[in-house]
Amino acid sequence: MIILGFQGGLDPIHSRSALGSICHDASAVVIRDGVLLAAVEEERMDRIKHSNKVAARAVSACMTENNISANQIDKIVIPCIESTADASLRWILFPKANEKVKGIRELMHETFSDCIGFRVDDEKFDFVPHHLAHAASAYYCSGFENALVLVLDGFGDNFSGIACSVNKGVWSTIREFPIPESLGEYYLAGTRYLGYDLFDEYKIMGLAPYGDPDRYRNLFRQSYELLPEGRYNILGNLINLLCEASPRRRRGEPITQVHKDIAAALQEALEDMAFHLLRYLQKETGHRQLCLAGGVSHNCTLNGKILYSALFDAVFVQPASHDGGLSLGGALLAYHSRQERQGADYIPSPSLEHVYLGTEVGSNKEIREGLDIWKDFIEFEYEADIAERTAQLLAEHYIIGWVQGRAEFGPRALGNRSILADPRPAENMSIINQIVKKREAFRPFAPAVLEEYAEDYFEIPSKSKQFPFMTFVLKVREDKRKLLGATTHVDGTARIQTVSKKTNERFWNLIDAFRRRTGMPVLLNTSFNNNAEPIVNSVNDAIVCFLTTDLHYLIIGNYLIKKKLFEQKQFLHLLLSLPAYCILMQSRTFMSSSETSWSWELRRNYDERLTTSISPEVHRLLSQADGKHSISQLLSECEIPYERQDEVIKEIGELWSLRAIVLNPA
Repeated sequence: MIILGFQGGLDPIHSRSALGSICHDASAVVIRDGVLLAAVEEERMDRIKHSNKVAARAVSACMTENNISANQIDKIVIPCIESTADASLRWILFPKANEKVKGIRELMHETFSDCIGFRVDDEKFDFVPHHLAHAASAYYCSGFENALVLVLDGFGDNFSGIACSVNKGVWSTIREFPIPESLGEYYLAGTRYLGYDLFDEYKIMGLAPYGDPDRYRNLFRQSYELLPEGRYNILGNLINLLCEASPRRRRGEPITQVHKDIAAALQEALEDMAFHLLRYLQKETGHRQLCLAGGVSHNCTLNGKILYSALFDAVFVQPASHDGGLSLGGALLAYHSRQERQGADYIPSPSLEHVYLGTEVGSNKEIREGLDIWKDFIEFEYEADIAERTAQLLAEHYIIGWVQGRAEFGPRALGNRSILADPRPAENMSIINQIVKKREAFRPFAPAVLEEYAEDYFEIPSKSKQFPFMTFVLKVREDKRKLLGATTHVDGTARIQTVSKKTNERFWNLIDAFRRRTGMPVLLNTSFNNNAEPIVNSVNDAIVCFLTTDLHYLIIGNYLIKKKLFEQKQFLHLLLSLPAYCILMQSRTFMSSSETSWSWELRRNYDERLTTSISPEVHRLLSQADGKHSISQLLSECEIPYERQDEVIKEIGELWSLRAIVLNPA
């Protein structure tokens, strides 16, 4: 039996409508007879962070990777309650009195037909509850027979979470959490007060260790109360409460000690409510194994403290705990529910060993073909022992992009789409943040450690010695903290990844080669992208990121790649186009009866906040850009004055770094 799990919006990439608000983190997975074959997030394919578009490319990738045709698919599982989704659509679309709003089932039929390219028989669609899909994604990947399963997120299907007891595949719901009790929304409110927004919560988690929670502890305790039976009550508007104490930070403003202390108190408040709930649930159920999913489960600091608390003997956190993992959970839930209905004996699912489930970067021959396209900008050579050569460069303190095999599923780069560096020099943290990632200096990086050496460098609090998914923040051993200067956070912790030779031999070999050269079985590992894009997926994505950052080297497959010194004329020969998700805007403001002001912008159709002001000359160029004409040709055809061309070319380069335009070799 082949099941396609589908999590996605209803907007194609080129359009923007109210339907775009129906979801985020679009994704697709394919399972055959309960075995996970492929899992792809749409953002890796359409290059939109947290894509809310139709997961068309993700579906195609999953099917293509496994040679599956449309007529072979037995079920397509959508992770939402059908009636709840229909009600949401009626509310979103505000129908007129005599106008009928299409339901989610009808829209899914249209979506698959128009955007994905095949028709689906009605009986093939299955709808499963949002939070049960989250829960299933954790339980069925944990390897546990019996477990407490806790899902905490923002909201979905009119709830903010669920707690279940599962015994040999038999589910019992203990509690559903209404939206007013949403820990995800609570943490998001604090995130917004600090000048960030949805999907930025992890930044606040990284900022919190720089602060002291004592300063605002009493203030935060006015925002919630702990009740009997593990319950809690969130009181009023957190942002309003905080604004009474200190002005709200605006995006781009400096981060002060006040902001760090508020982040620390926010993190502490989250942990206070979560532990209050967990202590009760553990006592009530007696379970010694815990499964976690939902967006709050990406709070690795909280996860680490749960592990250290010894409330549970084992804790599994779904590595795709966010909504991108719903496609996986929905598919697994549908499969196991069918097995139960058919009276099949319960067979425990194997634990999830890795998430290298995305698209393949290609053979060395295919990689070479992708590199040849950019030969005016890069030079490359084949290395038979790429691990040894890369380890040498890392030991010489070069920062490297590393692309191998199949892409990871979920938000973490785990050694196949990574930026790597020596973890010892503390300055590597600031260097990578400034010149590569182009992000806040306080953001930490993860250590990837050979699992055989993990206990030598980190305080491992449980029987498990494997932490392959960067889902836990653990303590760095005190005598190793200065040694791991670039990956040890200010509070002496690190979000670790243990690397197994069984699940990623090439990455293991690289770290081992670095160990033999330096004595250090650890590398700094962070996702291969800049701050304007999702993690790179293809050879072309990797080259573009390499050319628009200050990475020293790029490794793809067995190829070592360096940048060439190229002249401006080579840059001008690149073909210019707009991404499908960008639109040009031109507006006029009447200042007075005789004075008019014009403005020109480039806007992402998936988020109006992502708007870039551009010059009228660049607006003119982009209005004619079709991917068939070079920058040089467009400068001529649009009659850009010679004295303005250098500024226009510089602006084009900046837009390329922002991924607001597409440049390709002719």
